[in-house]
Amino acid sequence: MVMNAGKHRVAGTKISANGLKDAEVALRIRDAAIATSINAVAFSDTNGLLTYVNPAFIKMWGYTDEGDVLGRSAASFWHTPEKIREVKDSLRHDGCWSGELVAVRSDGTLFDVKLSAAVIADEGGTPLCMMASFIEVTERRKAEEALAEKENRYRLLVETMAEGVAIHELELDNAGHAVDYRILDVNPAYEKHTGLSRKQSLGKRASELYGTAEAPYLDIFAPIALNGGHCDFETYFPPMDKHFRISVFSPAPGRFATIFIDISQNKRHEEDLRRSEDKFRQLLEHSPIAIAINNKDGHMEYLNKRFVELFGYTLDDIPDAETWWKRAYPVESDRQEAKRTWKEAVAKSHGNHNRIERSEYRVTRKDGSECIAEIFGATIGDCMMIILNDITAIKQSLEQIEYLNTALAARAAELESSNRELDAFSHTISHDLRTPLSNISGYAQLMQEMYGDRLDGQARDFLQEIHGATERMDSMIDSLLKFSAVSRQPLTKVRVDLNAVAANVITELQLTAPQRRVQFITSRRAYVQGDPTLLRIVMANLLGNAWKYTAKRESTVIRFDVTERDGKKVYSIRDNGVGFDKKLADQIFTPFHRLHKAEDFQGTGIGLATAQRIIHRHGGEIWAEAEVDKGATFFFTLGED
Repeated sequence: MVMNAGKHRVAGTKISANGLKDAEVALRIRDAAIATSINAVAFSDTNGLLTYVNPAFIKMWGYTDEGDVLGRSAASFWHTPEKIREVKDSLRHDGCWSGELVAVRSDGTLFDVKLSAAVIADEGGTPLCMMASFIEVTERRKAEEALAEKENRYRLLVETMAEGVAIHELELDNAGHAVDYRILDVNPAYEKHTGLSRKQSLGKRASELYGTAEAPYLDIFAPIALNGGHCDFETYFPPMDKHFRISVFSPAPGRFATIFIDISQNKRHEEDLRRSEDKFRQLLEHSPIAIAINNKDGHMEYLNKRFVELFGYTLDDIPDAETWWKRAYPVESDRQEAKRTWKEAVAKSHGNHNRIERSEYRVTRKDGSECIAEIFGATIGDCMMIILNDITAIKQSLEQIEYLNTALAARAAELESSNRELDAFSHTISHDLRTPLSNISGYAQLMQEMYGDRLDGQARDFLQEIHGATERMDSMIDSLLKFSAVSRQPLTKVRVDLNAVAANVITELQLTAPQRRVQFITSRRAYVQGDPTLLRIVMANLLGNAWKYTAKRESTVIRFDVTERDGKKVYSIRDNGVGFDKKLADQIFTPFHRLHKAEDFQGTGIGLATAQRIIHRHGGEIWAEAEVDKGATFFFTLGED
């Protein structure tokens, strides 16, 4: 191998005996230094064959002695041929080379080496040999790679963290006091949580970036940046209208890092939860039902206001479930029975979505009185919510209802018996009374026909009066039978138009006296739910009444109307007839009670009583308003669904 000379020359001047001796000493010293150097050293001839290696070289490459290496090509100790060519070219042209190579130990393992090589030439520039010094850098390379890997992991971690990260540097005044801080670096999450971009943040003073008179939280950050340590805190930051959880520490003197996260949503959830808990507590506290809550250890945690009102016990009185059992059930046998029933209900709740079924218990209050409580509840986590409802009044009402039902059944039996007797009475009236009436009427007519020419006028009048009286009596019997039938007839409710019924009744009445001048005024459609047959009887009686008591008027006005009063529909029939004394309004619905003379107005006195009974059967009411000679108005309601 030809090498350029003149790079590293050796002296060629003549040396005296003393100088030679000194040179020999210097060479020995140099040889000793090379031999004992911790760095590996090797010499090779101009052809690249090793002529000398020190012990450090033999140890570094893993050989036994120098005989294993001397005479071998220096290139055989390296792993990458292309790198060796680079070294040779550099030595040929420049006379030296420095850098890192991968070497091969005697056992074939690879290791990293830093090489410094140079060509040694004489004064004329002729290469004499080559010298190389080696330092193993495997551990350093591993450490550097590990450090680089750590840095990459750190960077990747910081870049992918959900928390925002910012590195800051304090700014101090001439007196050494912290006055502000600058943002040196931020991660992507910083931008997400603050809404500030990396570009607009880096290098900015905090007071300028956040638009505050002073750097935010400088009193917390400055001591940590100057003295070390760390701090965690939560804060509301007005410029961003956000809540943050911040952790701060110092990575180097004068600097600090913050790791933070936006917890505004958590704060809102906490506030919503707090409000919800407040509402729930208010609901429990003001509930009309007694509520108790005890924990898994059996300790009472809560009694609402209604519980204290109902039973008289406070948390001081019953701090735990066992005390409750003793106070609520002072008799041992009652206590054991109540506990057994409750334990069974709780055991069943585990297969019933944690709901404890309702059971009734007789409970002793604090004042010693007893009540019947319906108790149920649910297990919620480690707690149990128990709901107690005082049903003493309900139980008493049920007992009263049961008693009334028994009495009602007895009354119904009596009524059934009375109805049978009424049917028998109606049969008696219909047959046993009508038969003699028919005989009386018949004989009176027969006497008039057979002996009328022999009787004087007074006798004929007597016979006529007898006949008229029997007809009136027969009419009264017929009305009484109809009145009785109204009470027993089954009620069938359908949709009925009272306005149409009224118009039909008026038409029939006009046919009985076509010469009368009658004005009938109707309202809008009046649909009701009721029995059509019975409601027609009502309209016939009320309109017939108006027709009868307006007969002496030159012009008759009858009005059917529908209004509302107190949310109920009120139906009315008004006339301009003779009216009656309003003081007698309550008497007109009494059967056979009449306010006018029979010779003035015909009738049996049963029509209004019949109308009242029908309206009562429909769940309604009927009443009248009138003045003498100023007409009358009949009002009625129906118990409509």
